[in-house]
Amino acid sequence: MKLKFTMLFRYHEETKDTDAFANYLRTQIIPNILKIKGISHVELCHFVPFSFISPNVELDETKYLFQLDMYYESDEAFQQAVSSFNDSFLVEEMIRAGDYIDLYLSYIEPFYKEEMY
Repeated sequence: MKLKFTMLFRYHEETKDTDAFANYLRTQIIPNILKIKGISHVELCHFVPFSFISPNVELDETKYLFQLDMYYESDEAFQQAVSSFNDSFLVEEMIRAGDYIDLYLSYIEPFYKEEMY
C-alpha cells in the first residue's frame, strides 16, 4: 500500500508572503526531499479560501496555506527513507518550522471511476 507523508503549513510570519514561501519550498526544500531514497514524488498544494455561501472569503490566520505531500510506493520504501535519512539541512528546517507546521502520515486507498462503474 502506498504511503503519504504530509506537511501542512499554517499562516505565520514565515509563510505570509506566499509567493516567496512557495518559491523557497520549490527551490530549497523539494529538491532536497527528492534526493531521499524511497520517495517516488512530491506534490505542493496551494490552498485558496473558498466558500459556496460567500465567494470572497478572507484568509483566516489559523488555516493552512500550503500542503506538501511526499509519496512512497510502499511501507518498505517509507522505512528505507526513514532509516537512510541524514539530511541535516532538512532536519534544521523542520525544527525551525515547528511553530507553523503539522505533520501526518497516511495510507492511501485509491478509488477509480472505471473500477466502480
